Parts: sequence; structure tokens; C-alpha cells
Amino acid sequence: MADWPPAQVAARVAEIIRHHPEKYDQVVWLETSAAQQALGLSDLEAAWLFSSYRERTEVLAALDELAAGHRPELPDDDEYNEDA
Repeated sequence: MADWPPAQVAARVAEIIRHHPEKYDQVVWLETSAAQQALGLSDLEAAWLFSSYRERTEVLAALDELAAGHRPELPDDDEYNEDA
């Protein structure tokens, strides 16, 4: 997947999560920096998406946005704002 465009990576990851929910574990993202790069995420977007507090529905919504070629809309909260 490393050579795939970020939208294609996001679509494939979302597909895997949807078809194999038993394998989904938000706490475990292998090679987070590689995943961040493959998905084309900023540091803030990666921190939000890879958070262990993220629910599957939120992850899938963000991946769907990325697959559509859009940036995921992040909530405006202090959890991911280092200046807060």
C-alpha cells in the first residue's frame, strides 16, 4: 500500500474495517508514522485519528472523507490542541 495514493489507502483500510470488524482494534496502529504518511495526514490529523479514544464510526467517517479526497473534519476541542 505504500505506493498507493492516500485516498486509495484510506478506502482500503475502511473496507478492511467494515468487512472484518473483529480485527479492528483502535489501540493498535502498526507503524503509526508509516500510516500517517500513507494516508497523507498532518500531525494533528494523525493524533486525532490514531487516538485510542476514537470510536470505529469516527475512524470510518474520517477514512471515507480521505477516500473521497477530502481532509477529515476534526472536532474543535482541546484534546488535540497543544496550545490549550
